[in-house]
Amino acid sequence: MSFLLLFALLAQTPAPPRVSFSGYVQPQYDVRTADGDSVDRTLFRRMFFTLDARPFDNWVGQFQVDAGRLVSFGDRPVVKNAYIQYTGWQDRGVTVTIGNQKPPFSRSLLTSSSRRALIERSFTGDRVYGNPGRAPMVKFEGEHQDGHLYWAAAGGASRQVPDAEFVRIDGPAETGSAGVHEGPIASGRLEIFPLGDMSREQADFARSPLRVGLAVGTYGWWNDDDAAPQEDGSISLSHVHGYEISAAVRGGGAWMDAGYNRIDAEAIDPAAASGLYAQGRALLDQASIEGGYLFWQPHLEAVGMFDALTAEPFVVTWRRVTGGMNWYMRRHELKVSLMHRESFNERGVADARSHTTYLQMQFAF
Repeated sequence: MSFLLLFALLAQTPAPPRVSFSGYVQPQYDVRTADGDSVDRTLFRRMFFTLDARPFDNWVGQFQVDAGRLVSFGDRPVVKNAYIQYTGWQDRGVTVTIGNQKPPFSRSLLTSSSRRALIERSFTGDRVYGNPGRAPMVKFEGEHQDGHLYWAAAGGASRQVPDAEFVRIDGPAETGSAGVHEGPIASGRLEIFPLGDMSREQADFARSPLRVGLAVGTYGWWNDDDAAPQEDGSISLSHVHGYEISAAVRGGGAWMDAGYNRIDAEAIDPAAASGLYAQGRALLDQASIEGGYLFWQPHLEAVGMFDALTAEPFVVTWRRVTGGMNWYMRRHELKVSLMHRESFNERGVADARSHTTYLQMQFAF
C-alpha cells in the first residue's frame, strides 16, 4: 500500500524545468567600392547566443544576446530577445509575450537573420529607415482557421535616435539612454494564408506545395516630451507612423517575398530640412522584391533582390539590384553565402554609384 501511495505522489510531481541553449555565428567579409575607393573589412556580422527555459507549464522564457559587436570592434554585447511567454491560451489560438521583442511590423524584419537567404535586408527591413527594432512590449498574437489567419497586436515603449540621415526607432538595448527621445509605441499586423500556413523562412528545401501569404501592418511611435529637442543639427521627432503591405510565395523549391512600406516621420521643428527631412517631415516610400530557387536540391540556391527608396529631399529614387548564391551544407544550420549589391542614385543623388560584395558563413547550433 505504501508503495502505491509513493507512486501516486511521484506521478503528481511537476516535470522539472527544461532549459536549452542555442545560437548562431556569422563570420563575414565584405568590400565596398564608391567613387573609385574600396574599403574592406572582416567581422562577425552576428554572434547570437540564446537561452530558452520552460520553468513550469504554460510559461516559456527566452534570453538572447548578440556578442558580434563586441568582437567586431564594437563596445558591448547587445541584448536582443528577453521575454517571458504565456502559452496557456494556445488552445484558443492566443499567445501572450512580455518583454524585449520585435514589433509585428515588416515581413523583412520579422524574418530571422538566421533563416534569411540573402545576407543583408532590403530597405523594407532596414531599421535606420523607419522599420522599428526590438523594444519592451506586451504582445498578443494568434493563429486561427487551421493556420489560414494570423494576427498580432503589441504596445510598449521605444526610443528615437535624433539623426537627420535616419528615421530610427529602437528600444533601450540598442540605443542606450544618451541623446534619445522615449515614448510609447503600438503596432498591429494581420496575415492571411489562403492555401495554408506558411513559414517566414527563406528557401524552400522541401519543395512544398504552393503557399501564399498576404499581410498588412502598421505602427506608431509618439514622443512623450521628457527630453528637450536636440540643438546640434540633429532632428527630434514628435511622432512616426508606418504602414506595410507585403506578400510571400513558397513552393516547388522557389520562394518570393515582396513588400511596400510607407514611413511618415514628423519633426518637432516644422522647418527642419536636412538629410531625409524637408519642411519638418520625412516621407519614405520603400519597396522590395526578393526571391530564390534551389536548382540543385537541397544544396545550391540562386537568390536575387531589387529594392528602392524615395524621400522628399531625394532628386531621384535610390535603387539597388542584388544577386547571389547559397551553398547549404546542412540547410540554414551550416551554409556559405555570396551576395553582390549594386547601388544606383545612392541616397537620392543622381548618378551616385557604389557596389558591395559580401561573403558570409553561418554556423547554427
